[in-house]
Amino acid sequence: MSRSHRIVGLGNPLLDISAVTPQAFLEKYGLRLNNAILSGEEQKGLVEEMMKTFPCAYLAGGATQNSMRAAAWVLGEPGAVAYFGAVGNDEYAQRLRTVLDNAQVTHYYQVTPEHATGTCACLVQGKERSLVANLGASLHFQLSHIQEHMDALRDAQVIYSSAYFFTSSPPSAIHTARYAGETGKTYATNLAAEFIVETCKDTFDAVFPYAELVFGNDSEMRKYGQVYGLPDLSLVALAQALADLPQSIPRPRKVIVTCGAQPTIVATTHQPALKYPVPPIDPDLIVDTNGAGDSFVGAFLVEWVRGGDMARCVAAGSYTAGQVIQREGCVLPDQPRTDFPVLPGESA
Repeated sequence: MSRSHRIVGLGNPLLDISAVTPQAFLEKYGLRLNNAILSGEEQKGLVEEMMKTFPCAYLAGGATQNSMRAAAWVLGEPGAVAYFGAVGNDEYAQRLRTVLDNAQVTHYYQVTPEHATGTCACLVQGKERSLVANLGASLHFQLSHIQEHMDALRDAQVIYSSAYFFTSSPPSAIHTARYAGETGKTYATNLAAEFIVETCKDTFDAVFPYAELVFGNDSEMRKYGQVYGLPDLSLVALAQALADLPQSIPRPRKVIVTCGAQPTIVATTHQPALKYPVPPIDPDLIVDTNGAGDSFVGAFLVEWVRGGDMARCVAAGSYTAGQVIQREGCVLPDQPRTDFPVLPGESA
């Protein structure tokens, strides 16, 4: 059945399993704060020990799924946001469906019964977190599932994939990026994590020409500089270099670099970069930063489709991220606000 969606996301749906853990527990599994990795041999048994040892919260996760929930929260139009991903035929998948239904996000899950729904261990310490993803069923998403549901992308103004999705289905990411470029839609992506920038360079190279919006944080952007042979450039210069890459779309590319509480950098193709201040949050109110970047993207995309200028797009992202970091996990307040402060950009 054809439905009209304004923002469509494609990603790795995960069930977040979150707990406050001591430093010794992180060290036991070779982890560090403010980082994200895929579960490997060193992290074997991590989730089981977390669940047995610490009080755990179970939340809908996966970067793009978080962004789509945030977008739906800001947009407030049932069914205007849609999400694609692969899940198993299990209880975790049903939990995710319930969360998206409650968020009024239309889900196009591909069910792979032979694989379990993916999980993400969120180890929280102080106000920071370490993420360990076990992608499970999400790794088995097929391009054919998108091709069967192309009508879901027909009316979209924005198609978004965090680059975590590049680990699961590069053909799907490349197909949708080209489709967006060929039909005049905005394709948006996110550098996602340092290890993604290192391991998915071929897919980045294939989608960048069609990407009108590229998001990332400061550490991901520095990793981009290392991978692309620009290790000595400043964050502003790196963002500008990415913005100025050759493109196959008529509109200028915009690269948005979040830097925590420091000003957000926005570089635009062949234009001077700007910095946008981030409204301060009382440190005593910060619970954890899990989902902050994802919610920034979701709110930014809503203002983008509404035709807001860059100052308002960034302000919406900063406000929404500021709400999320005052809660455990990527959890949003009951009602969004539209009267958040909009601060002008300054020369970078």
